[in-house]
Amino acid sequence: MNYQEIIVTMAPPLRVYLSIDGVRTFLGQLTFQQVVVGRESPDGFIIKSPAVSREHGIFISVGRNWFFKDLGSTNGTWLNDVQILPGSLCLLKIGDALQLGDSLLELLAAEVGEEVESRTSAIVFLRGNHVDEFFLPPSGPLLVVGGPKSHLKKDIPELDLPSLVIERRGNDVTAVTVDPKAEVYLQEQLITFATKLKDRDVLKIQSYTIHISLGTDLQNFSTTTVSIQNDSAQISSQGVALKDWDDDLPKRAPNRTNFGKLNEKNIANEAATTTSSKIFSTKGLSSEDKQERLETVELSFVFIVGGILIILLLCLAVYFFLL
Repeated sequence: MNYQEIIVTMAPPLRVYLSIDGVRTFLGQLTFQQVVVGRESPDGFIIKSPAVSREHGIFISVGRNWFFKDLGSTNGTWLNDVQILPGSLCLLKIGDALQLGDSLLELLAAEVGEEVESRTSAIVFLRGNHVDEFFLPPSGPLLVVGGPKSHLKKDIPELDLPSLVIERRGNDVTAVTVDPKAEVYLQEQLITFATKLKDRDVLKIQSYTIHISLGTDLQNFSTTTVSIQNDSAQISSQGVALKDWDDDLPKRAPNRTNFGKLNEKNIANEAATTTSSKIFSTKGLSSEDKQERLETVELSFVFIVGGILIILLLCLAVYFFLL
């Protein structure tokens, strides 16, 4: 491998800023393979806040990309207002807002005035280990899993049909499940039909985890332009507003979860609601499965109504018997 190839396969350096009351302070630059961030992280980024764990999380360089992993922190981590699960890898991009507890970090390009350009790709892991990154070609699929033309061979059964095809359709990238027996999960939800993918979607099939990165090579895809002047960041994008994050933040971002441990009662209620909605939902099912699901619901309804009528009759019988 020559020097040029090494440069191409390395993750670009990123500058990390700590934002407090609208004032941005340069925290450090990501250039090494792994950098730990926390309240007490030797050789890493230190954030002096009681809401930040001693070793809150870690930045990891994977091929051409940077990922972040929450190391089981007490008060949690959010990426662009979306909470990330402890222990799971989360793809980072220039312009991201990463909140650790009550502290906000902003990720910016290392070079002043550098314009951000990226290619659409599928970043593949096998049991947590990086395998490869596949880029969107001018023609043909981005990634094929299973079948005679599979890009991935290990732990994939030999089948006549591919289990999953990720391809470009117009200006979109779509995941298509071809083999009806294949179990493909998108954001932990089973998919059985062609599904449009969003930036940073995560697919799981067999022992593989696939991170989707949409780039500027997709027409009409919104990009983020970053410029740095005098160690203060100026960001323009169509995403999350990053200016003036303070104690009044919930009013500006009502969907953001407040930092701190999740309430166990709320988690239980959410799980019960999700289970109930799955019982009556027919989204993503085949016509036969939909019919079977509807028949089950109708039968349940009949049993419920029948039970109510029986109870009423018993009450009437007791009433007349007492008379």
